Amino acid sequence: MAEGAWETPFGVVPINTTVAEKVYTGIIDKDETAHKYEHSIEVQLPFLQFVSRDKMFDIVPICLMMQDYETVHEIGNILADVIKKHDRTIIIASSDFSHAGFNYMSMPPPGMRVEEYAKNQDKLAISKILEMDPEGLVKIVHKENISMCGYGPVSAMLVAAKKLGATKAELLKYGTSCDVYPGSSCVGYGALMVY
Repeated sequence: MAEGAWETPFGVVPINTTVAEKVYTGIIDKDETAHKYEHSIEVQLPFLQFVSRDKMFDIVPICLMMQDYETVHEIGNILADVIKKHDRTIIIASSDFSHAGFNYMSMPPPGMRVEEYAKNQDKLAISKILEMDPEGLVKIVHKENISMCGYGPVSAMLVAAKKLGATKAELLKYGTSCDVYPGSSCVGYGALMVY
């Protein structure tokens, strides 16, 4: 989206039209409908609004459909080139990790608990993020059939962050839905920081 605003119970967050117009080049198209059924940004915004208190901020919302490495590499480079010209920019790539169990048609091997299977799958993906390896993340997701929804945005963020000088990644927190509500299905969640 290149114009308008997003509204949550905490208020309105405007889109930075100036930056958005620079981002929408190459493979990146303006398409507001891409956000219609995707909820990753609307999940992040209340947290950002809460921690920012009364400080205003704006966003450039991007939603990825294609997640192959060539696509995410191009997007990461576009983001880095635009961000170099703008101070105080943060890239947030939102994704959950593995979806395992009956509800997701991704069953663990016999004898393995669903949360253990999800954690094992997620460790593989998280290791590539910690290694700052965007191409490796895309490859491991495909090779190991990891059901991480947004590996493309995470990979694009890694490409951009590395181009902007980031050299480290850190796992802040990892957990699964079974930590809160044990069941026959499990989703993995993690918070990582790249700097």
